[in-house]
Amino acid sequence: MQFSDADVDRLLAVAWWDWPLQRITEHIRTIMSGSVDDLENAATGIR
Repeated sequence: MQFSDADVDRLLAVAWWDWPLQRITEHIRTIMSGSVDDLENAATGIR
């Protein structure tokens, strides 16, 4: 899967790989789906 430069910037801002393990486990399907919008929604409250 290839992402646009804008999506790469958004993914770097979300930084799901730095989330607590429990949060990653809860959102693994979202992480694997590749949807940047869904990842941003899941990241709410983490930053």
